[in-house]
Amino acid sequence: MKIVFDASSLISISQTCLANCLSSLGEKINAEFIISPAVFREIVSTPLGIRRFELNAVRLKGMVEKNSLKIVELSPESKDFAEKISSLANNSFFVHERPIKIMHSGELEALALMKQLDAEALAIDERTTRLLIENPGALRSSMEKRHQAPVKENKKNISEFRQVFSGCSIIRSSELVALAFETGAFSGELEKTRQALEAALYAVKFSGCSVSIEEIQEYCRKQK
Repeated sequence: MKIVFDASSLISISQTCLANCLSSLGEKINAEFIISPAVFREIVSTPLGIRRFELNAVRLKGMVEKNSLKIVELSPESKDFAEKISSLANNSFFVHERPIKIMHSGELEALALMKQLDAEALAIDERTTRLLIENPGALRSSMEKRHQAPVKENKKNISEFRQVFSGCSIIRSSELVALAFETGAFSGELEKTRQALEAALYAVKFSGCSVSIEEIQEYCRKQK
């Protein structure tokens, strides 16, 4: 199994000190966790020089060095594909007649790499990308609140973007945490208790994962 990661989900997990659980999860489910060069720059190269973010970068750098995270280069065709989806995504919504840039290099490379590798899933906490694929109407409403102005949409670009990624599996760090709990990947980090699961889920929520309180409660209800 191959899972491609965007920076957002890795940052949520590393900020909550659950990087070791993620490494253990990869072994438990026999999965390769893969990132693109742009994502590596976002989670390691750039933050290593910023004191506020250095600890997270060190944690994630350790995962790369242990091969728990693998960096895969994009093929020339995938780079062209990333440019194509960038044009679609970043010309889908407009405020005051100007396009709203909603996707950056890390997300674009992650999406392109997922296609290149025919990966089973994309792990991403970034709400904008997920909503563009799953619910562009909700994304438009969110942007109108943020910009305090009407947002126009290019329905053709949105439709084409969604068609490209139709059927792709999108997962968040919250789902990875729940899976780590179920498979025993918490062992050595946290006790396998409902309270530990709840605490870990709230931790990723407060670190940037857009998981609702109702979803957290549902995850916990499933546990004995």
